[in-house]
Amino acid sequence: MKRLYRLKSILNNFSHKGSIYDGVEVFWFVVYRDNLEFSQERQTNGHDNSERQFYISEGNIYELFSEEESILLKEYLLRDNRAGCEIKETDVDIEVETRGYGDRVLGHKEGYYRMDLDFNYDLPLIVWGYYDVTYAKDISWLAQGVESMKMVLDKFGITITNINKLKTTIEDLKSTGIFKEKNINLRERLTN
Repeated sequence: MKRLYRLKSILNNFSHKGSIYDGVEVFWFVVYRDNLEFSQERQTNGHDNSERQFYISEGNIYELFSEEESILLKEYLLRDNRAGCEIKETDVDIEVETRGYGDRVLGHKEGYYRMDLDFNYDLPLIVWGYYDVTYAKDISWLAQGVESMKMVLDKFGITITNINKLKTTIEDLKSTGIFKEKNINLRERLTN
């Protein structure tokens, strides 16, 4: 049986519904591939699913990556300067028992990153990423602070070459009261 893999990345400056987050876990999965050799039947290795049919999502197996596909995705992510990714071999028995990322009903803090819509996407398969920003760090205030500082420094003819250093400086200045972390209440914003 072929070895199968799950891939995960942790992305920063990730935009979701008007907010920006750091530390967003993105779980990559295959939506479509032309490769007919990759069949669910071959990958489940003849598991008897007749009694557990209601609980089984063999489509989850189809979402997994072959070793070659894993390497292609990792190289694409590094080439595109997004992030690296963690490649982890899966246990097919567990994967057969669980629902796939493509089968989820999304909540307010969840979404799909459709990598195939990227301008320079050139992988031979369609890959999406499932994410949930519930436990990620909301840095919307920080992103606004960075943009404000860039505009001010630009007025003085100073170009920022290290955005990460600027972010760290702004986070340090937060304790002085110059920058404040704000939670924007959408309902309050709409009524004003």
